[in-house]
Amino acid sequence: MLQTLLHRLPRLLRQRHGVAALEFAIAAPVLILLLMAVIDFGRAIDQSIRLETAARAGAQYGLVYPDDTAGISARIGAALSGWSDWNAQIGLTCECASPGACTTGCEQLLTVGVTRPFTAAFFLRVTTLRGNVTIRVS
Repeated sequence: MLQTLLHRLPRLLRQRHGVAALEFAIAAPVLILLLMAVIDFGRAIDQSIRLETAARAGAQYGLVYPDDTAGISARIGAALSGWSDWNAQIGLTCECASPGACTTGCEQLLTVGVTRPFTAAFFLRVTTLRGNVTIRVS
């Protein structure tokens, strides 16, 4: 029996049947992991762009009505229809031309930020996504 096996061994080593299946079995898990990472990254980018667009919509409304935070939030909510787990941060600040003397040359800046929790399906360790816009009101 051993002699028969030794006699067949060179012939078995020369055969190439199943090599493609073996290569696929080695490469497929790596490619699947890469695909899952790309899907996670794409979801995060898509949601970040949507949050940035919503912040921009709120800032455009705030350009005309800078003190109406409820209206700004309503515009953000309209841009994020279908999402209920977002949070808006709206701030109106004064930036002075010369530090220490804020009586003249004050510019009002409206900052609109929108955050949303993000749960990655596979690899990303990002937990919160954010869209942020700052515009000069006056």
